[in-house]
Amino acid sequence: MFPILAYQSDAYNNFNHYSPYVSPLCIVLGLGAGVVGSLFTTTLINGIIIYRDLIHGLIAGAIVVGSSSLYVSNLMYSIIAGVTGGIIQAIIQNLI
Repeated sequence: MFPILAYQSDAYNNFNHYSPYVSPLCIVLGLGAGVVGSLFTTTLINGIIIYRDLIHGLIAGAIVVGSSSLYVSNLMYSIIAGVTGGIIQAIIQNLI
């Protein structure tokens, strides 16, 4: 479907052969996890859902996971990092 995602150059020799395949999935999981983390945090802090926090949690999850997706081989890290990014974003935006 996307041949550039399946391209393996010599840079991936002896490093991690699954990185081109796993990176897009890591980012998608990070997006969802960032929304879930910010949803729980904004509900806990404010008592209601603030949609601004959900949108910014989506972006925070994408940034956290996208910056490390080349080095990730376990997808659970993407979920944990996305949730952490969403939680930190909601805390910073609501309390500071």
